[in-house]
Amino acid sequence: MSWLPDDFVHPVLVPLPGGGHHLRPIREADTPLDYPAVMGSRERLWTIFGPAWGWPAATMTYEADQADLLRHEKEIAAHQSFNYALFDAAETALLGCVYIDPPERAGADGEISWWVVDELVGSKVEQALDALVPQWIAADWPFEQPRFLGREISWSDWLALPEHPDTVVARSDLEGCRSNGSLDRVTASVSARESRAPGSSGVRSHSEWFPEALLSLLYVPEHVDFNSPAVSCDCLAHVYGNAADHPDRVRRYPSDMTDAEWAAVRPLLPVPAWFQGRGGQPEGYCHRQLLDAIRYLVAGGISWRAMPADFPAWARV
Repeated sequence: MSWLPDDFVHPVLVPLPGGGHHLRPIREADTPLDYPAVMGSRERLWTIFGPAWGWPAATMTYEADQADLLRHEKEIAAHQSFNYALFDAAETALLGCVYIDPPERAGADGEISWWVVDELVGSKVEQALDALVPQWIAADWPFEQPRFLGREISWSDWLALPEHPDTVVARSDLEGCRSNGSLDRVTASVSARESRAPGSSGVRSHSEWFPEALLSLLYVPEHVDFNSPAVSCDCLAHVYGNAADHPDRVRRYPSDMTDAEWAAVRPLLPVPAWFQGRGGQPEGYCHRQLLDAIRYLVAGGISWRAMPADFPAWARV
């Protein structure tokens, strides 16, 4: 998907009215300011972004945030997506961020969201930012249908929208690769690309994407070593996304996949849009843990809300 003109030049400095604050593209070097800003406002930020992006996790480390900012810096240079940090004039404090992403949901050609730190909520700086962003997008960005997430549309309503057509087409193409035997080549090609590291468009339910063959694996009677530590997962959300921000779980249930089952299932999973540079944020929950949660539910016949606490939250599964 070409979401921006080839000759588009992104702004490098955007002053807020009054001259005391400005926006500029974020960099890896901003981690010492970004990490305390995010974690200091984490509980409120989670209520905003958590259901969709799985961010920011309570266990997010400084190193994970640094990797996240490096990913953002690379994406900005490649015009894949943009993260503008809000600074004071001297850049002694990072006070918020504005995200500009390719559309993940239908009906828009760009999706924009932003936040400020807790101490600026309700302040004149937040009011100035709220007024500036839509005007700036209209003036300096080539979007015809920008969507302002959490502003003109709630996050829950956004999650309920159908996927953007480019996402659907890409998944259809992947199904074709599976059927003609070229999936291995596609996976190798995607893996060789610049990775999209921590930061979720949100964890979507995977069950609607699984081929029928996957369902048969729910009842494979194979021995599981109970209480054996989970190995470091090689799912895309763990290797390139934010899943490592959440703790590993111990495999303890008969329904948990064995390593052999996971090796068979992993190539069948779709390559997420965020990994291919088509928009959104990297996922925040381990794909293997999500699958194990579904297997547990099916095998035990429990309700979603009765999901054991060692799995991802039931609403994310």
